[in-house]
Amino acid sequence: MNHKNSHQTILVFDIDGVITHRHQPEVVDSILEQINLCCLNDFKIYFNTGRSQEFCLTKLFPKLEKYPDILIQNPVAMCEKGVVKVKYTNGKTIEQIDTKFSILDYENQILHNTDLDYKSFFRDKTKVSMLSFEKFPESSYAEFEAEILELLEKIKFNIDNFGLNNKLSHDKTKISLDIQHIQAGKDLGAKEIISEVENFISTEERANTRVYTFGDSPSDYAMAKHFKQAGFVVTHVDVGENKEIAKSHGFRIINLKNTFEDGTLGFLAGIIEAHLS
Repeated sequence: MNHKNSHQTILVFDIDGVITHRHQPEVVDSILEQINLCCLNDFKIYFNTGRSQEFCLTKLFPKLEKYPDILIQNPVAMCEKGVVKVKYTNGKTIEQIDTKFSILDYENQILHNTDLDYKSFFRDKTKVSMLSFEKFPESSYAEFEAEILELLEKIKFNIDNFGLNNKLSHDKTKISLDIQHIQAGKDLGAKEIISEVENFISTEERANTRVYTFGDSPSDYAMAKHFKQAGFVVTHVDVGENKEIAKSHGFRIINLKNTFEDGTLGFLAGIIEAHLS
């Protein structure tokens, strides 16, 4: 194992609403430019998302080809809440799926007697390990909230009725609903990222390694918590206006005035400036 410890700062990004436009699932180039500059200054970067491997392979990694200082790190994206790993190595992307965390075998029970004819969202069938329902960009947040809560109540009834509470969980955000394995989550993604980090930072060196996690929903706090429990110095950057989150996690929390992609962009510019000063 190589413990060069050449990277003392690690940045871990959720994707939706953090490095994408809030209302469109497109990765923001100006943010990638800042991430590239971070990599040039020896920051190490990772992505930790609920998005599918297909999204990362078609929307994220092709854009990274314009940013050589990101690519030279062999970037890793943990997809579908830590169940799917996509890694860029030697000009190729390699996908690994942890099948023990897939819930698709329970699809018929989860959706039993459930009509999916809703106007504000669609099922994302690119997911290979979970059931995911995503808001149409043109739908209002109020319409999506009403319809997705109706669907969630039906799904929760089925999960309970078929005795699946010890196998499945759900995660609802501003734009989606995921039905997933009970052990899937941003903490599982963080655990897999730590396994990558161990290639250059030893367990003893974690206490001197700063980790910034970026998220826009309450579930993103789980990755910051996991890094903290693993011994890293953690700051969670909340760009999603989650002011109600308790500040008793044992790690620093920053709620930005500018939110979503604007908040991410501004914060990255700030830490680069601080790093260079």
